[in-house]
Amino acid sequence: PDNADLLCLQGYSLRKMGQYEKSVKVVSKAIWLDPEPVRYANRGYGYLAIRNYPAALTDADTGISLNPDYTTTYGVKALALQGMGRNSEALSAIDHALALEPDNAHYRHVKGVLLTASGNCAEARQALERSLALDPDYNLPYPGFASARENLEMLGTTCIPAATQAA
Repeated sequence: PDNADLLCLQGYSLRKMGQYEKSVKVVSKAIWLDPEPVRYANRGYGYLAIRNYPAALTDADTGISLNPDYTTTYGVKALALQGMGRNSEALSAIDHALALEPDNAHYRHVKGVLLTASGNCAEARQALERSLALDPDYNLPYPGFASARENLEMLGTTCIPAATQAA
């Protein structure tokens, strides 16, 4: 009960099993014991899974303030901002993560999702294809988050080109 590393691992496992509320509570204990950026990112993904975007954004920003080079918190921030309808800020956050870690399949995937939502279909396709080329089977942050392959397959029906949206 007083080992932050084990609590964080337990929270991660709970999140992977879809037990998001429990995950958030367990990781919160780990943060209280040892507030490291990885713990804020872990809890942030739990908040994303339950659609508590403001809490996920707060955790991402806290993690970034503790270590601006820890890229996972930028991924959480991007998804939180997207959930709040702030896509241009979300793209900025994921671009920051990619500047630090350009060959990260997850960040390329998130960028593809954000570009799809923004109607930038061609660049979304490139980002999703790059994600798959980097790691076709990367581990998703939580169940229910579509894979890059699924997003690429749905691109034709989910991405409305920006020029068409304005018309």
